[in-house]
Amino acid sequence: MRAKLICTCLIVFSLFALELSAQWQVYTPALPDTVGTFDLRIADGNDQVAWGVSMKYDVMPDGYYWLAMDSLIYTKTSDGGETWTGGTIPMGPEPYASNICPVSADMAWASGLDFDYVNYIMRTTDGGQTWERQFEEGFVAATSYINFVHFWDEQNGIAMGDPAESDTHPTPFFEIYKTDDGEKTGPGWTPPISPLPSRMNMVTQTFTTWWAITFGSVPLISAIIRDTGSFILPTGAPPGRP
Repeated sequence: MRAKLICTCLIVFSLFALELSAQWQVYTPALPDTVGTFDLRIADGNDQVAWGVSMKYDVMPDGYYWLAMDSLIYTKTSDGGETWTGGTIPMGPEPYASNICPVSADMAWASGLDFDYVNYIMRTTDGGQTWERQFEEGFVAATSYINFVHFWDEQNGIAMGDPAESDTHPTPFFEIYKTDDGEKTGPGWTPPISPLPSRMNMVTQTFTTWWAITFGSVPLISAIIRDTGSFILPTGAPPGRP
């Protein structure tokens, strides 16, 4: 009886393992270098489209360490992962990625900073063949350190950096900017509230000290969560409205 039970369990486990393996497939995109994926996102409303941004790492027994490259590398699929393509994202000398945000197979945004802590928001509208810089010199200081850029569609987006000081705000404040026209420079990006929040020590849902932001539904209500409170940002509202 025991032998039959063990045999039955092995058969069930084998079938279960076979079913699990049938749900996953491995793909190796043809890329210009051997890299590791830093961020991978599926386009909102289209589960066939996904983009990733990658960097190079030195893998050691005690961990892995970032290695400088001339450009960031992106990968993308528009058929649910059946095929993948890739290329480079120019982002200054020795760039470091913050995130990537796809809207479609042709349009995506990527954020990061270079060796000199210059912040970058890059957009492509031709599937990654070319990239244009947005919001150049928009953040007040290198310490702003852009954390992410996120777009809900081709027009409405938000970008956030670490708390930083400025000539007009000596107390470090979160730099959070929005755009509702997809504009690539200055006037299209505006603070959602003014003055911007100055409270620090943010925590994520994992309770790790970090800068975090969560999104709600249209009209793009966002909340920065702190261990003792939160800021609600009506990012779809006119600048200056609390």
